[in-house]
Amino acid sequence: MGMTMSQKILAKHAGLEEVQAGQLILAKVDLVHGNDITTPVAIRELDKIHGEGVFDKEKGSLCYGSLCAQQGYYLCQVYSDLQKLC
Repeated sequence: MGMTMSQKILAKHAGLEEVQAGQLILAKVDLVHGNDITTPVAIRELDKIHGEGVFDKEKGSLCYGSLCAQQGYYLCQVYSDLQKLC
C-alpha cells in the first residue's frame, strides 16, 4: 500500500524514500509548535539524540496554559524548562 500524504511529506523532509507509521525520523521542518505538557518531554528526548538545543528559535512556538489549574513543584519545573528553551 502507498504512503499517506503526511507520510510523503515527512519522508521528503527526512530525506527518505518512504516512512511507516510508528517510525522515528529526523526531519527538517518549517515550524515547530509545542505546549506546556508535551514540550518538556520532547526537549529531554531530543537532547538525548543530539543535544544541540533548538534548531531555530525563530521557527518555533509554545502555547502555555494547559497546566494553569495545577500548582506546585512540577508546574514550576515545567515552566522553568520552557523558559530555558526560549
